Amino acid sequence: MSDNMDIKNMTQLEIIGANMRRVRKQKGFSVQDVKECLGLASVQSVYKWEQGKCMPQADNLLKLMEYYGVGPAELLEGISTNRAPKAEGNYDLMLFNEGYERLVEYYRYLVKKDKGN
Repeated sequence: MSDNMDIKNMTQLEIIGANMRRVRKQKGFSVQDVKECLGLASVQSVYKWEQGKCMPQADNLLKLMEYYGVGPAELLEGISTNRAPKAEGNYDLMLFNEGYERLVEYYRYLVKKDKGN
């Protein structure tokens, strides 16, 4: 995360959005690249995610992690795991399936926490 961000005054969604933007830029992808990879109608969804206005659905989060070659800790929390994608570009299917339920639970927790519930 950038040193000039005042993280104390950011909501959890804004922090996640900033992490998503940082990872995208570090990997050298444009917003248009992400739009095309996810099959979105416009780039506005990506901008809203990165501004912390809303979160992508769980299936799009999983696609982003695969596209960027990062795990949920790096994409959502900014914690680098140095996890590189496999040579063929996909994570091991078994690990992917095991992590899916945990990611969905974590995603719901973060959204609920940010809404103050």
